Amino acid sequence: MATDFAWLTSLGVFFGRLTFGAQENGDSVVENASLLPYPATAPADAEADAGRPELPAALALTEFHVLLQYSDRICALSMVSNKLVYEQPVAASAAGETLQGLTIDSTKGTCWLYSPTNIYELVVTDEDRDVWSISLSRRQFDTALKHCYNDAQRDTVLRAQAEHLFAAGDLVRSAECYARTSVRFEEAVLRLMDTNSGPALRSYLRAKLDTLRRQDRTQSTLIVMWLIEIYLSAIGAAEARVAAVTAAAVPTVARDAESSDGSDSGPEQAASVAEHEQEKAALQRELYALVDEHSESVDPGTTYQLAESHGQRDFWLHYAQLRSDHERIVEHWMEREEHQRAIEVLGHYGTPAMFYRCAPALMSAEPAALVDVLVRQPNLDPSKLIPALMRYDHDSRRPGSTNQPLRYLRFCIQKLQCRDPVVYNYYLTLVAKDSAADDETELMDFLSAYGKDMLYDPDYALRVCKRYGRIRSCVHLYSLLKLHEDAVELALEQEDVELAQIHAERPDDDKLCKRLWLRIAQHVIRAKEPASKVIDLVRRSNRLGVEDVLPFFPDFARVDDFKGDICTALEDYEAQIQDLRGEMDEAARTAEAMQRDMTSLKNRFAILSTEETCQVCAQPLWLRPFY
Repeated sequence: MATDFAWLTSLGVFFGRLTFGAQENGDSVVENASLLPYPATAPADAEADAGRPELPAALALTEFHVLLQYSDRICALSMVSNKLVYEQPVAASAAGETLQGLTIDSTKGTCWLYSPTNIYELVVTDEDRDVWSISLSRRQFDTALKHCYNDAQRDTVLRAQAEHLFAAGDLVRSAECYARTSVRFEEAVLRLMDTNSGPALRSYLRAKLDTLRRQDRTQSTLIVMWLIEIYLSAIGAAEARVAAVTAAAVPTVARDAESSDGSDSGPEQAASVAEHEQEKAALQRELYALVDEHSESVDPGTTYQLAESHGQRDFWLHYAQLRSDHERIVEHWMEREEHQRAIEVLGHYGTPAMFYRCAPALMSAEPAALVDVLVRQPNLDPSKLIPALMRYDHDSRRPGSTNQPLRYLRFCIQKLQCRDPVVYNYYLTLVAKDSAADDETELMDFLSAYGKDMLYDPDYALRVCKRYGRIRSCVHLYSLLKLHEDAVELALEQEDVELAQIHAERPDDDKLCKRLWLRIAQHVIRAKEPASKVIDLVRRSNRLGVEDVLPFFPDFARVDDFKGDICTALEDYEAQIQDLRGEMDEAARTAEAMQRDMTSLKNRFAILSTEETCQVCAQPLWLRPFY
């Protein structure tokens, strides 16, 4: 679609630009139209009126020029400078021959002249070489930049634009132009700093940063760090203004309440606060974009120090997240006592070292949430978390709630199959302390399940159970330590005869078992229990008889209650005596038979002794079988 037009008139060339689509009904489609006078040249016909210039026969448009075709020459008028910039006579090949036309090949972008006998091509080169200088003189800086041929021309245009904008008070755009020129860095910075314009200085440094090469790491780092400090100072100033307006609003509201004219300055102050808040938000967005875009040029240590010195913890946190510095992030939330957020970061990005360091404080503040995360971390060493688990406040726990350290240790023992004795020892401590006074089920199950492999220290376990009054567990541990007599004695001290009976059967030594049963029977008799109960105990033991317990009864005890048992015992003894008597008779008969055999053998040896002797050894022949 055509964008430019030109029209030959009697006064000159009328040209301009065509615009379509943005007009309403009745609006013009022509803009930047102007009349370009014809150049003052002598007419080709000598007989023509000398006072009237020759009019061109045809015209053609290029990007910056209007080509005029006369009868014997071609002229070019600049649409930028409105001057004649080119005139070329065309020699005729025959007398009286004149140029008849000028045309443009829009497909190939070529220009042609023709006469009755010849065709000429008009070659256009570097037609925009002076456009930049002409546009610069007219302060059309954008156009001038488009048509600069080299860096020197571009630098000239940018300098002129920067000076023009600086003089006009547009310091931000002026700073951006200065950054693209060869003006020395310190000169431009000092000039902008004299204006006390923070936005201009920030714009200059941002633009200058974009012009640096990749290998200019030192310069990039210096500029980035300076920009960070400038932004932090600006954000702090904005916060101070918000605080000042807010502080001033309090007495103003009081005065408005006391005044009688009904005036209210509250909306104005609210608008001022909102304006400063928007300014602060814009500065924060620019600062975050800066560190995101140039993260490789940011020095971490210096950045953290700057953020802390300016009190900008939000930026400190943003930069830590950008660098995936999760350790600092956790420390940040811990300092602000945002324990839930700290636990969330630990759950996703925590290392074992981070857990070991932060767990004590988190166990005191959020034990349930911490344990929920710990059970999802199988790479942790439970023994290194014992100090943290000891920080759990058992006294503040609500009745019926879960003991969180106990829950985690139970997970380590049952699910992770942990074999560390420290874990087992602390687990049984918690169980002994946390269980109800009359409920030792869990503790007994633990001691029974893991006592065989000695995964806990039984001596330590015994001390713990004594401290918290876990008697059944103490009895079990005495038996585990082969202290069966102590086990039975402790059970009897607690009047738990059934428990004593169970542990009286634990020893492998029958004599010891009998002695323990006798101790139980003695305790029952001293407790003045009915004789029937003593007899039941004797029968249950399968090791004692009535005669074993009779010495423990007092001298005045009646035997009526267990007379039958005594008779039964006597009958048993009598039967045993009869059995022994039979065995003795049998032994006597056996001895007599052996005596007769010995006498017979002796007589046989006497007969053989009178026989002949051996001729070789001179021994009796009856001894030959023995040598």
